[in-house]
Amino acid sequence: MPIFFFDTAEDGNEVRDEVGIDLDPQSVEKLALAGMSDRVCELLPEGRIQEFCLKVRDEEGNQIFKVLLTCQTVRSIGND
Repeated sequence: MPIFFFDTAEDGNEVRDEVGIDLDPQSVEKLALAGMSDRVCELLPEGRIQEFCLKVRDEEGNQIFKVLLTCQTVRSIGND
């Protein structure tokens, strides 16, 4: 199976995947979206706009998929 690399960026802080993962090519997008969803839930602070980006590269270094999210949470207590 080919190796894919999942690079991330949160508020401009980029982390390049140097290890990669053996993965069926049909599973790349699904894994990228699931990983992004999990990461956003872990890190998103209340009231602050934050950007999350995940880029998938193939073994040759070509970007094959990208997920970009801009999120903000707002809690309204007592406002129905």
